[in-house]
Amino acid sequence: MKGNYETMERLIEEVRRMDEQKHDVIADTRRLRFLEAGQKDVRPDAPVNEDELVIEGDGGYALTSVATGQVVDHVGIPRKYADTARRIPGLLATNVNAWFQEVPQKRLVRTYRPNTGRAFLADNFRPMDNLWALNAVMPVLAEHKDMKVMSRSLGEKRMYLQVMFENMVAEVSRGDPVAWGLNFANSEIGFSAATVEFMIWNLRCTNGAVGGSVLRRVHLGGHMEEGQDIWKDDTVVANMKALGLMARDAVAAAVDQAKFLQTVEAMRTAKGDKAENPMVAIKNLPRVFGLTEAQAGIVVQDVTMHGDWSRYGIAQGLTFLAQQIDNRDRAYELEKTGYELMTSGSGWGEVLKAPRGAQN
Repeated sequence: MKGNYETMERLIEEVRRMDEQKHDVIADTRRLRFLEAGQKDVRPDAPVNEDELVIEGDGGYALTSVATGQVVDHVGIPRKYADTARRIPGLLATNVNAWFQEVPQKRLVRTYRPNTGRAFLADNFRPMDNLWALNAVMPVLAEHKDMKVMSRSLGEKRMYLQVMFENMVAEVSRGDPVAWGLNFANSEIGFSAATVEFMIWNLRCTNGAVGGSVLRRVHLGGHMEEGQDIWKDDTVVANMKALGLMARDAVAAAVDQAKFLQTVEAMRTAKGDKAENPMVAIKNLPRVFGLTEAQAGIVVQDVTMHGDWSRYGIAQGLTFLAQQIDNRDRAYELEKTGYELMTSGSGWGEVLKAPRGAQN
């Protein structure tokens, strides 16, 4: 993916700034009140464009779209109904608040000061925050001079750090070199464990595809009491040490020439797997991979430029698209989709499927 921080120093600076603003609350849902965007009848100073969560004794927080989605999911309201309910002002809030009272639970509300609500999570979620993750991973990167940092990104859901092993290179075909690498990913707001995943880089255009996990650390622990301190120094130190050891072990496991060559061989097989009717593939791309027509056009342009209507070529088109979009979390999904298409053929049958009623 296209990183949104040019240097590690800039990324660390931003992560440190955000870390200083974090404020987390363990609260019983009976102490919470959900307000829809613009509910001036309930609170004159309610945010106009964001939903709000008011925590008794703590204050009100304008919710990100991610946090609102987590609130709705927690109370069991289908997203489609939630969208429809907004047509009647206050209806969604009435539903959410009723369930807050009817089925009380303790929740971890993650915020940034002064007034941004960024996550609504189970009280046994144990944050592995990005600053801790960077402090744990940086020494490992420093130890391996053959690892080059290719991309540094903060998305709405995750932080990404993507690296390449410059001494692990092979060719899929003549003039088409690829290199092995790793993707370090972490979510502070419940979208993934701290994860280290295989990557493969196409050196012609530095597109990256993200494979399976090498190691992952789940953000779960015991249930918390209201007001309990989740930032005790010994907890922070223990988490950083555990992640540092995980990163070290992951790098050791990833430097596996056999796994790398096995992946390259799968890519060679994918290159020989051709779409005999490119027009059918073009029509199917948006549906199979969840692309807009404009995004599908970018994939088609890349595949056509390289003249490669194979499973490998279309996968490269998907990872090329990942480099062009600004949504880092969506770029990550495309990089994983490209890897799966290349190595396991996931989705390939649907790409080749002719429309119903089409003539042979």
